[in-house]
Amino acid sequence: MTIGDRPRPSLAAALIVRDEERFLDDCLASLQGVVDDIVVVDTGSRDRTCEIAEAAGARLFHFAWRDDFAAARNAALDACRSDWVLYIDADERVVGGADAELRRLLADPRRVGLTVRFRPATGYTFYREPRLFRLHPDVRFRGAIHESHLPDLYRLARRERRTIGHSELALHHLGYDGDVSHKHPRNLPLLEARLREDPSHIYSWWHLGHTLVGLGRTDEAEAAWRRGLAASRGAAGAPTGRFLPHLALLNHTMDHRGVFDEDLWQEAWRLAPGLPTLLWLRARHHLAARRWTEALEDLERILGARRDEEIARQFATEERLFETLAPAALADCYFHVGRYAEAEGLYRRLAAADAGERGREFEVKGHLAAIRRRAAPRPGRGASTRGGASPDGE
Repeated sequence: MTIGDRPRPSLAAALIVRDEERFLDDCLASLQGVVDDIVVVDTGSRDRTCEIAEAAGARLFHFAWRDDFAAARNAALDACRSDWVLYIDADERVVGGADAELRRLLADPRRVGLTVRFRPATGYTFYREPRLFRLHPDVRFRGAIHESHLPDLYRLARRERRTIGHSELALHHLGYDGDVSHKHPRNLPLLEARLREDPSHIYSWWHLGHTLVGLGRTDEAEAAWRRGLAASRGAAGAPTGRFLPHLALLNHTMDHRGVFDEDLWQEAWRLAPGLPTLLWLRARHHLAARRWTEALEDLERILGARRDEEIARQFATEERLFETLAPAALADCYFHVGRYAEAEGLYRRLAAADAGERGREFEVKGHLAAIRRRAAPRPGRGASTRGGASPDGE
């Protein structure tokens, strides 16, 4: 088959698995009609994983696990026979993009790789991640954990003067939904080994901190994030995720000490300008101090960030920040600075979207805002003496 005057490129999905019977069937089903071949490398399953893979028509291979995710991923690449590879995990699903446009992009000789739209967990927005790439012997994964093919892919792109484009293929990751405590004992020694080998790997310091929190070792977690902060400050260029230790420490000190580190926030902002989560942290700080105008400005910027394509490309954000957290806080700010009509409108919209107790709370606040709006002095008239309770009952 050809696309225009070019042959149709082939696409394989490459997976590494172990005891994934809970997820694998739905993953493989989502790949039907999207890829031409499915390669599954099993690293020692004791459940029905291998049976499920074979029943779905995947080509199954076995690889002895040696505490090295990159080695297993590379074994999957070695088994592929395609022009292009999509690397995907069993706890991920293809949720869009199986169309002719994807095939046209794969056939474009200018492209060495393509991003997908990736949702890291249920309840988060999509961001861009380069999961599709040409099968090439010079592109291999590196790293025992948090393995990456990107240094090799970028090197190949520069050498061959090709680019990494964007596809509309979308993946949804389910692996962090629910309880993930079973992953902490497995990840801890792998992360420690990775950081002994490469203490500059910022993402692993960030992950190590969260793993230690999951194991109840909070003080050690903070120390790990501070090591990550030092690695971030010493990093050359602009590696992905340099702001992550900053974000972890900002959250940690606010939640555990009630302290907001303005200097650290500014440093993080220089690394990730526009990041809605950073704006929310500072807005929370302003709200706690009842600085309504300052909080209002950050909250309006958060809601504007949802429409910013550049920010959406780079960062995944918890959807409830856009849907309820920021709008509810913004409505409170509008109320406190006397913008009652805007407060009323936001409260009404929030109430309509929530049939529960919180929705009833928004309905009451909307009613109070309406009272204040009607009582507010109009141009050319004296100030009203009528009062009304604040949304906080003050």
